[in-house]
Amino acid sequence: MNNSVAQPVGGYEFDGFMVDVRRRGVWRQDGTPVQLTARLFKTLLLFLEHPGELLDKDWLMARIWPGMDVGENSLSQIICSLRRALARNGRCYIQTESRHGFRFVCPVTVLPPLPLLQHGSSGRGDSEL
Repeated sequence: MNNSVAQPVGGYEFDGFMVDVRRRGVWRQDGTPVQLTARLFKTLLLFLEHPGELLDKDWLMARIWPGMDVGENSLSQIICSLRRALARNGRCYIQTESRHGFRFVCPVTVLPPLPLLQHGSSGRGDSEL
């Protein structure tokens, strides 16, 4: 995991999914929302922040459940639920590396943050309403 200076991230895109970090939401390409619990969303973000990297089980558990003592079974349940939520045409985005961890195996595009609308702005460029 690199030590470069982090740039602000607005979201991520992968294989027809859009992830909005600020709104904490995930949508399919057709606009259908993907229902994720807060813990599943947090887990997905960890994978999207480190695409293609092998994420160690202990590393994941320490970030998903900070300060809590949980077993690998809890992590397995989270991964299974995340795979099920993202299921699409038989594709599996999270690869298991036996006895080591997991890897997100789909190309990920980092999206810049969207500008916040000013109070009272319609967002359409209309100066007179």
